Amino acid sequence: MSVRDNVREVLKNSDLARNSDNILLASYYKRIMNGNIEDTVADFITNMPSFESITRARRSIQNKEGLYKSNDQIDAQRRKAEQDMKEQYARD
Repeated sequence: MSVRDNVREVLKNSDLARNSDNILLASYYKRIMNGNIEDTVADFITNMPSFESITRARRSIQNKEGLYKSNDQIDAQRRKAEQDMKEQYARD
């Protein structure tokens, strides 16, 4: 399965992962590793997609496809953070 497909499955099954990238990342890695925490840290880091790839897939699924949306409070926080970034970099 692709990163996007795995993210889609996590989002489909977890309201918490829809609202928190940290929970999304933990759930994603748990899913990929099939709960196996015996792998070494080096193997884990080497073989897993980057945090950015996973969160980018989440944003695409939620924003472009309109699926598995976060709750209204989280959505408002994300819009505010986006607006703050735009304002900050517009000044520079």
